[in-house]
Amino acid sequence: MKKTILLILAALCFLLTSCSDTSSTQDSKSDLESRIIADLSENINFWNLIFGTGTTAPELYDITSFEVLSEEISDDWGRIDAISEEYLGTVTLESDYATYTGNISLQYVMLDEHKLELSHISQTANGTFEIVGLPDQSLLEDKFHSKYDSAQSYEDNLIHYELVHSEATAISDAPTLCEVTFTYQYEDGPYCTVTQTDFELWECLYGIWRDRQPSRDSVYEYDYHNLPPVTETQISNIVSNLIPEEIGTYTPDSAILQQIDSTHIQLVSCEISSANTLLYDTSDLSIESSFFWTGEGWGASETQCKGDLKLSFSGTYTVPNSLSNPEAEGEPANAEITISALANLDEYDNIVVPDVTVKYDDKQITRDFYLRAVNGDTDLEVKTNSKYLLYKPDTGDNTASWYFYFDANLKPTCFSKLW
Repeated sequence: MKKTILLILAALCFLLTSCSDTSSTQDSKSDLESRIIADLSENINFWNLIFGTGTTAPELYDITSFEVLSEEISDDWGRIDAISEEYLGTVTLESDYATYTGNISLQYVMLDEHKLELSHISQTANGTFEIVGLPDQSLLEDKFHSKYDSAQSYEDNLIHYELVHSEATAISDAPTLCEVTFTYQYEDGPYCTVTQTDFELWECLYGIWRDRQPSRDSVYEYDYHNLPPVTETQISNIVSNLIPEEIGTYTPDSAILQQIDSTHIQLVSCEISSANTLLYDTSDLSIESSFFWTGEGWGASETQCKGDLKLSFSGTYTVPNSLSNPEAEGEPANAEITISALANLDEYDNIVVPDVTVKYDDKQITRDFYLRAVNGDTDLEVKTNSKYLLYKPDTGDNTASWYFYFDANLKPTCFSKLW
């Protein structure tokens, strides 16, 4: 019985000793792996080996484990340079975006008598990255601010970009790619706030998300505010571009403007002051136009003249022939002309008097005539003191060219006819 008890005690002692040795070995291995992780974390050569030179990986990744697969210890303490430790192990790195797993070889050497230093790191084969997350808001905001934070100079104006929204969207058939959108605002001059959305294709390369290229065209929205008003000068200019000054000019403060939206204003109507009331009645004449904001000022389009230009001297007149002795040449002494009350402007700003009727030598024609001022450039104009000319030029229709002259008071002075 006593012998049996001794055998049991011996067995228990063996088991306790075995457990103690196993625990000690496990603690030693854990300490070793922790030491290796600490050394690798501070070694730039390790990070460059995995991610390439100049990497920002140390800011993004943590070394979460190192599992020793094999080790070789040289402890010839007779030679300092012969003391080394070599390890082959599996390292695991983790970030918010990817997990890396790979095997590396490490060599520690004794650089002095007191401490082993990590001197060499190599990779037997490339490791693998598993993407676990898209770029988060922090990464996107850092990227945006690195690009836009400093106010940029454009035509001597400082532009400040304010990020409104950023987002990363997965691409289902390309797990290493995603589309990133940045929506931001900036002021384009004193009157416009631009909201711009950029679309970028990002790639997770070596476990780090990087922008590659635009994925599609940017989208712009423009919010215009506090635009300056359309001025009287601008309205006067578009009137003068359409109506000759000898007919009339814009009547100040007569414009009726209608706001269509923030960048469009409609000129509904305006009054035209006649330049010569003896000649023209412009009371029915008006201008319509659409003003649009160009980014620098107001432009005008679709400008047109509305209403009728009325002739103050409309009626029927008997006009003497300019020939000194028309009967001797077989020509009537007079012609009768009937002038309609309405006129218009053609595309070349010529004043057109439609449907003028001329009775001459028992014949009658009805044609469109043109009206213009004359400056005494011919002997006939000087002799008759004529100031205006109503004429039908040669139109190639085998009819005569007619010229009717009027004085300053719109009284007919004479006419001439040419074949």
